[in-house]
Amino acid sequence: MKSLKTTLAVVSLSLLVTACSTPHKLDKRVDAHNYTQVTLPMESSTQEAEPLRTWLGEDISYLYSEDNHTTPIRVNGDQLNVLVLSGGGAKGSFGAGVIKGLHDSNTLPDYSIILA
Repeated sequence: MKSLKTTLAVVSLSLLVTACSTPHKLDKRVDAHNYTQVTLPMESSTQEAEPLRTWLGEDISYLYSEDNHTTPIRVNGDQLNVLVLSGGGAKGSFGAGVIKGLHDSNTLPDYSIILA
């Protein structure tokens, strides 16, 4: 009986240690220095376009064309729906979770502009 308990303890400990390991190399991880350069591949099952994404300090002239008075921002119906997220974690981790939830529930397209 003691041998069985010892074996189960060793197997359980081995599984626990294995579950904590990661196949990601440290040079491939996202950190505070490279998070703005990260791009995510679109899943092959979706045909959605990448939302417009702008970082503070970048040129935003693409949001409105003086030449033909157009904008890439789309409005559904007669309302401009804006979602503003604030705070909640390092580098926007709270906002990322909210946006992921909206995407998964197929309500992300309801918003024309999202500020996080």
